[in-house]
Amino acid sequence: MKVAFEEGPDPLVADDWLEQVEKHFRAITVTNDQLIVTLATYKFIGNAEAWWKTMNSTHDTDSMRWDTFKNLFFDKYFPQTKRWELRIRFDGLEQGDMSVTKYKNRFTFLSRFAIDVLGNEGEKTWRFVFGLNHSIRPRVTFLGLKSYSEVVTRVLMEKAEAKYWQEMSGIVGF
Repeated sequence: MKVAFEEGPDPLVADDWLEQVEKHFRAITVTNDQLIVTLATYKFIGNAEAWWKTMNSTHDTDSMRWDTFKNLFFDKYFPQTKRWELRIRFDGLEQGDMSVTKYKNRFTFLSRFAIDVLGNEGEKTWRFVFGLNHSIRPRVTFLGLKSYSEVVTRVLMEKAEAKYWQEMSGIVGF
């Protein structure tokens, strides 16, 4: 694991760092909670290292479970209020003037703060479709697609087809 962590103004940096740590330990199959905590906190520098020193004096960090560490870490660097704010952004996400690809990417990014939705394919699909612009939503809902990946593929195909015909109409002089 190469990435050090230092406290910063953006809580998403903390969330991204923690995801990278978990990804790393899954890849090398480290499953011992205490070892994960020790190795992860080894990457703390600056204010994060100072914070961890205070945690050592107020908590039993030698036998700390990973879930306990994550709760403490999030309380400090990615407060619940920020996570709720991002959830609210997900709940209200609409395509608006974004391209379909940008909307899909924003949907994917914000959906990580709505884990309950990610676990339900039907709801995830419905929420994505519901946020699409009115010009494309009816064509997608009419198809009755059930999976998120089918919907995304179909929407991207619709947009590509529309672009093609727009370009062709310019060439032919329509």
